Formats: sequence, C-alpha cells, structure tokens
Amino acid sequence: MKALDIVDVSIGYGEIKAVKGVSLYIEQGEIVTLVGNNGAGKTTIMRAVSGLIKPSAGRISYCGKDVVRMNNQEIVRAGIQMVPEGRQVFPMMSVLENLEMGAFTRSRQEACETLDMVIGLFPRLKERLHQLAGTLSGGEQQMLAIGRALMARPTLLLLDEPSLGLSPILVETIFGLIKQINETGTTVFLVEQNARMALLVSNRGYVLETGSIVASGTSEDLLNSEHVKNAYLGVGQD
Repeated sequence: MKALDIVDVSIGYGEIKAVKGVSLYIEQGEIVTLVGNNGAGKTTIMRAVSGLIKPSAGRISYCGKDVVRMNNQEIVRAGIQMVPEGRQVFPMMSVLENLEMGAFTRSRQEACETLDMVIGLFPRLKERLHQLAGTLSGGEQQMLAIGRALMARPTLLLLDEPSLGLSPILVETIFGLIKQINETGTTVFLVEQNARMALLVSNRGYVLETGSIVASGTSEDLLNSEHVKNAYLGVGQD
C-alpha cells in the first residue's frame, strides 16, 4: 500500500522552476532514497511534503490524505516528521528540552513513553540529557535531531542529508540507526548525497537531476546503473 504519493508535482521560486513534474511513491514500511547533486531540487521536494512550501502544480498525498491542503501541525499529526539538513537543534536548550519540543502534539504520558524509546535507541543522548545541545558533537546533534523528530511518533520520517559533515564512522552509525528505525515500522524517505550508503540501506531509489526524475528502480538496480556509478558513486571518473 502506498504511504506517500507524489504525482506530477512542480515547485517554483519566483521565475525559477526548481521541481518539474516529479512523480514518485513510497510504500508503507519502505526506505526510499532520492539521490541527486546540490541544487537538483531534493530538499525542495522534502519541504513540500512537510508543508513548508506549496507546489504550483500536482498532488501530494499521504495515506490517501491531501497533504497540500494541510497546515504544518495537521501534517505532523498525520504522521509526517522531517529532520532538516544541518540538524537545526536549539543550541541553548538542553538535550531533554530539545526532545520535549518534538512531542508538542503528544500527551504528557505519550511523551514520557516515547522518550524512553528514543533514549533507548540513542544511549549517547541518555548520558547527556541535561547538557546544552550546542555543546554536542556533530554526530550527537544529528542523533538529537532524529530523536526530536521521533518524539512525534511519525509513521513517515523525512531525512534530509543526515550524513552531512560527519566522519565515516559516524556516517555508518547514523545509517545503522536509520535501519533500526525502519525496522520498528517507520517508513523512511531519505535525501542523501552519499548515494552509495543511502542505496545500501534503501529498498528503492529515484535519481533527481535539475528538478526532474531521470532514473528509478530498486537500490540494487541503481547501484549497478552505469549512469549512477559515473555520476554519483565515483566509478569511472578520473
């Protein structure tokens, strides 16, 4: 069953059309990756799904509900939550306060129950609950950003460049956590420049170039695609 369905969506910034007639879907329980270079329109699509911008044409639905007609709070309540590029934690608030901010749509009891789940998934955060978020390492801040999103108990988690700026060891840790989150039943839509790592954890993928989908298929198919190898995996390049 389709969870997210994006049909013929176009999005513009003034005269510039950043996304041009994009169609893609994600089935419940999948991890689906959107691969592309900087400026391809990946984040723009994520922002449209999360309600931060409105498409000029096309349809976005989640579990049969029209996302475009919803406000941000309705989208969160529908089960969609986004972890933005660059983490964007609240630096002068504690780890615990950041996590609590993610549960603003939940009851106190639900928030407490979810907090136990989140700190179980991220033991580093448990050790730093009363530490200011701005003093955490980059990897710890990424864990906090993901944990904050999970506090809303999303059924669809949007991840925008989760490995950006992290060391190779921390990249592996983050992608391992993404797999764990998915195994709990959460559907994941992943935007990532590290195409190889993203495709290795995904079921399927789409390739976005200058606002248009140019390829799609299973992760294995895309990893074996000559175009993807040459453009995004560093194979065949000098």
